[in-house]
Amino acid sequence: MSSKFTRAKTISTETALKVIQAKREGNDYRLTESDIAYIGDPTGKLWPDSGADQLVATLSDIQETAHISGYSIRERQEFDRHASKAIHVTLDLTPEITADPGFWRWLAVAKLYEILEKRHRSRGQDAGLKNFGVTGAVTSNRSFILWLRADIVYDEGNENPYHLSSRLSSTDFWESGIIRHRYGWAPSLARAFVEFQYPDPNSGKATKAIGSDSGVRVLYKRLKRLHAIIAFDHMTTGEIIPILEDRSADLD
Repeated sequence: MSSKFTRAKTISTETALKVIQAKREGNDYRLTESDIAYIGDPTGKLWPDSGADQLVATLSDIQETAHISGYSIRERQEFDRHASKAIHVTLDLTPEITADPGFWRWLAVAKLYEILEKRHRSRGQDAGLKNFGVTGAVTSNRSFILWLRADIVYDEGNENPYHLSSRLSSTDFWESGIIRHRYGWAPSLARAFVEFQYPDPNSGKATKAIGSDSGVRVLYKRLKRLHAIIAFDHMTTGEIIPILEDRSADLD
């Protein structure tokens, strides 16, 4: 299926820093055309600001429902499970655009700044710049992380294709266990891993310990090696989960 929008706005790291600094000083920095570059087909349909504004409204409603204060890990997990679907559904864009760091920087800073600041704020401390795509890899940008969460385990054959990304689950699991390996892993392995680690969609109870040195983090490394010799992309979830159980039997 072709994407509806084939062109989008981007901003540089320098511009993003100017916007963030202005906002944190209580000022309003309005982007001008000289601040913005474009990615995609020059003659294609531009993803409109109205689409981003609707996304802001949706995410604001999710934050209000999750009672986000920026302090509780559980609140952040509740937000992420719903926000990932909202972002993925809204962004009907080409792979060229969704792979561009400048687009995610524009979205995070120009549109989702208040949302992400609230998501990451901790006891009076501003959110780290990496969450807006200003420092670090593109996969540090929270808006991109949330989109990837839904995209990697999107289950087209399921009545609810977002049933896996919407599970209450650890942020570290997604970032370290799924997203970090997104280029090397077959989607079928990623989907099975979520099903294995979080069989109950709403409890947040993990099969293997998240914070332990002898928990699921060990399994991340084992699966990376295993992926090189097993064609997981030709296997079903029912076939993969027994492998995960066997390879993690000695873990907490």
